[in-house]
Amino acid sequence: MLRIIAGRAKSGKSEICSREFAEFVTSGRDGGAYFIVPEQYAVEAEHRILSLDAMQGRSLFEAEVLSFKRLIHRILSRFGGGGGNVLSRSGRAMLLISSLSAISGELEWFKDIREKPSMVLSLLKLIDEFETYNSDRADLERKLAELAASGNAGSPKYKDLARIYREFSRRMSEAYTSVGDACDNACLAAYEHGFFRGATIWIDEFTGFTDPELRLIECMLRSGAEVTVSLCTSRDTEPVFKAIDRTLDRLRELAINVKAGFRVDTAEELLPRAEHFRRVRTFELLEQYFTKCKTAAIPEAELAAGEAARCVRLVKARDNYSELKAAAAQIRKLHDEEGFPYGSIVVAVRNIGDYSAYAGPVFTKAGIPFYVDDMHSVTSDPVVLTLIGLLDLVIYDMAREDVAALLKNGMLIDDRSRVDVLDNIMLAKNMRGPRAFQRAGNDGNAEFSALYAIFKRIEAVFTGAATVAEAVDGFRGVLSDLELESRANRLADLLKDSPAPEKAEELSRIWNMIVELFEQIKILLGTEAAHGAATNNARLTAAQLKAYIETGFAGLEMGFIPQDRNTVRVIGTGRSRPGAPRALLLLGANEGVMPANISSGGIVRDSERDVIIGAGIGLADDSLIRAYKELFMVYSVLFAPSERLYISYAIKNSEGDEIEPSAAVVKKLEKILSISDAAVYTAGEAAGSSDAVTELTAGNARFYIDAELAEEVFRPDGELLLSISQIESYNKCPLAYFLDSKLRVREREECELEIGALGSIVHSVLEKCGIELSKTVPSMAADRLEPFSAELVDKYFDGAVNAQYADLNESYSPKDRLIVDRLKGFCRNVVLAIARQQHGVINSPGGASNYGPIAFEYTFGMSADNLPAVEVKLYDDGTDEAVKLNGKIDRLDAFTDGTRYYINVVDYKSSKKNINGTDVRNGINIQLLVYLKAATGTKAAREVIALLIRDNSELARGIAEIPESDIQPAAGLYLVYDDAIKSESSTSKQEPYAMTGVLVTADVNAADMLNSKEKANVIYASNDDLWDEDTFTALSESTDEAVKTTAHNMLAGRFGAVPRSYAGKYGPERSCIYCAFSGICGIEPAGRDKEK
Repeated sequence: MLRIIAGRAKSGKSEICSREFAEFVTSGRDGGAYFIVPEQYAVEAEHRILSLDAMQGRSLFEAEVLSFKRLIHRILSRFGGGGGNVLSRSGRAMLLISSLSAISGELEWFKDIREKPSMVLSLLKLIDEFETYNSDRADLERKLAELAASGNAGSPKYKDLARIYREFSRRMSEAYTSVGDACDNACLAAYEHGFFRGATIWIDEFTGFTDPELRLIECMLRSGAEVTVSLCTSRDTEPVFKAIDRTLDRLRELAINVKAGFRVDTAEELLPRAEHFRRVRTFELLEQYFTKCKTAAIPEAELAAGEAARCVRLVKARDNYSELKAAAAQIRKLHDEEGFPYGSIVVAVRNIGDYSAYAGPVFTKAGIPFYVDDMHSVTSDPVVLTLIGLLDLVIYDMAREDVAALLKNGMLIDDRSRVDVLDNIMLAKNMRGPRAFQRAGNDGNAEFSALYAIFKRIEAVFTGAATVAEAVDGFRGVLSDLELESRANRLADLLKDSPAPEKAEELSRIWNMIVELFEQIKILLGTEAAHGAATNNARLTAAQLKAYIETGFAGLEMGFIPQDRNTVRVIGTGRSRPGAPRALLLLGANEGVMPANISSGGIVRDSERDVIIGAGIGLADDSLIRAYKELFMVYSVLFAPSERLYISYAIKNSEGDEIEPSAAVVKKLEKILSISDAAVYTAGEAAGSSDAVTELTAGNARFYIDAELAEEVFRPDGELLLSISQIESYNKCPLAYFLDSKLRVREREECELEIGALGSIVHSVLEKCGIELSKTVPSMAADRLEPFSAELVDKYFDGAVNAQYADLNESYSPKDRLIVDRLKGFCRNVVLAIARQQHGVINSPGGASNYGPIAFEYTFGMSADNLPAVEVKLYDDGTDEAVKLNGKIDRLDAFTDGTRYYINVVDYKSSKKNINGTDVRNGINIQLLVYLKAATGTKAAREVIALLIRDNSELARGIAEIPESDIQPAAGLYLVYDDAIKSESSTSKQEPYAMTGVLVTADVNAADMLNSKEKANVIYASNDDLWDEDTFTALSESTDEAVKTTAHNMLAGRFGAVPRSYAGKYGPERSCIYCAFSGICGIEPAGRDKEK
């Protein structure tokens, strides 16, 4: 007999099953009794049953609370028939890698996948689906082979899948048992021995069943057992229950096939008014209206006065961090003022990784006991990282970065300050390769000597072992001599009483996981030839062992359950259920997150899954069913609490982009409960803050300094003097600016050349060469320009390099030498181009270019003899209070058409840079506009420029006096040398250096610059950015406004982590992509390149 107990959320289904089970246990009736739940809920279910009055303090002897996995183990342990070993997930992953290696020559689509652990696990997940939803392995192989031969558009992928599964299946069948095989063996043993005969079984908390689980239920029914299954569904055809209705249909079909009785009871009939809805009428009404196909508002007359506002609250916050801050304040209020135990409160999020990093600091600071109820990968455990780091010593030949990473794990050297000293030594000496560490050891450094000895020993392990088993045992011997296990245990003891006890438990368990992983490798691959074998067959290298270990650990996850149950539980709704809390705080209720967007990506797309299913091969749910399950997940979370429901959503994501609240959650609840926008709390209001705007900022985005202190820092002498780089840096991220400019937080400098640090070399060389060119070019013959330019660069280049990297010459790497050589070639070409340009202007006007340099490295606001500071009024009330900008213009060029004098400002850049109106208005890229204003924006500035032109007698064309009114801005330009350093072409031949920037002048000048693109050996070219006078004026005003706003923010002490996006080298970039302070602010930008 198969009975279904159907009911909506919290209608009492689990309560009915638990009471019936308890009554059966205490009645003394014959036959076994089993209560089956998902494995993660087994302890909770047993605790719930034992606490029932009907149990009268009894224990569960004959009756058991089990998961399907434990049930299979129980049957096979009792009756045998288990077959071969059941591999763990990590073992199956390594077996898959071995299979991929064996047939790599036959593969096309998945040829290199074995080198990518995440892809291996995705492929394993697909194979698990094959085995879970197809009971006949031989039939599955046949169908895959037929699909591969079908000539379908995706046939190369299907051919590879067929080959991979055939090889994997062959290896599995030789010595191992799959989960499906174990289930079938358990069903056979249970049926033969009458394990379920006369039994009464309750199956609770499931939303669906795999094929092996359905086969077990079929075995129960064929044995004559009474089976009760609870399902959260309704007789109404509501979309939220569609996924569960599909499970109900499969169970009905199963009962019919085995000729067992079938009936559906409703929880509402068995338990007329569930305890869940006795306290809050609003929840009962909300649940009924939420599941309706058409959303409608609950009539006000049906709601108890004030109950909805008290029990259901919507909160909007700036971002994830603000949500957690508001949640922490609300939890403290529930606990301190309303008497809610911490253990009765659950915080639920869809993607727990978005919040787990913040939860610790926020809840710990608020004094809230909590734990994150989630399984996490062990790949970041320090012991695992040390193990991988030891292999990297050999794989990457003791690269300094790998040695430093190994030491910083803290497992080999406890003293962190000593590790920093060793790191500084490696940086200062530019240590690379085993010989460098050997020499350092011979010079008396014991740590480097020990590291070199470890390297040689591990190297010997992999060159001398004849089999994989020998290599693994040899490597374990190295770990044993390093006392890695005892080091891990000592660290675990230190962490037991820390704010992170879960780390202590992880460390105490990790060594056993490592030993088990090594044993799995030996079992799977132990007899295969290694590097030291006489044969030239497959050889295990350190890199291959690392791939096995990384993949094995990627498949292992670890969770933590605290001993104290009176703690707030933070759960990810995709993996855990909230249970029955009194209060639930749902965070991250944003569109595309709750419910999640269903992606068809992965090893096979949805269209390919349809082809596979069409071939008669069973697979798990498609995108549509997963979407229905997402809806049900939202439903089950929303109606888990019995007294309080708080829902928050962010208005910005981690990139700073605006995001919308969830239509399926927030918008729907607003309509059902008639909540207006004005009634939605801000995070600040929810946290009880008097300054809601301040509270909306995120994490370190709330970082302020006192305004009086800010005044002292920025106006010590009463004058506010800023540079352009300060303005731009602040507007990219105030916190990064404050840490860099005011606190002077610095990364340790590596003793090597980097492109981004070469600007000062270029500036120095071009300044000195430019000055000499202006003195010598007028009287020079044209054929002397090229050799003279090269001589000038050679004269100044080495001195400029030594001034920046005084200790580098003795330890140039090939990379360093290549950069230096290309940089010198770039300088020669640019100096030659300037010489030809200047020579053409002076000796043949109208030639290559009509612009000539009139000054190099010319300052404004820094010397009375040069240009005056750029002043921007701080207030519009007529007062003289202003911010003064100073700086240095790399080059000033001038051109005359005989009537006016046009001025260009040129800035040298180490990487490509563009300018656009948005970045100007945001204060992120104002340099060229400020330079133009410094040179031409005031009468005083124009008078200085007129003197510079007059001093250049050839440009002045004999004019004794140049009116300042005849001077106007022409262009702001960047000269980029990044590509010149990276590319051979820039040093192997003379070629023009195109500039990027903006043209801001009259048509005659613009035409001159544009036409110059077609002439030989020129240095100017347009990037097609031409601003008319109105645009230039508007953006100049925007620049002033950005400077003024920045100054006010600085003086107010606002230095939060609020990074902005800007126009980068390859498109929009966020200012924290390459930020050195991301480890301080806690913001992890999406898409960050971990190698940077």
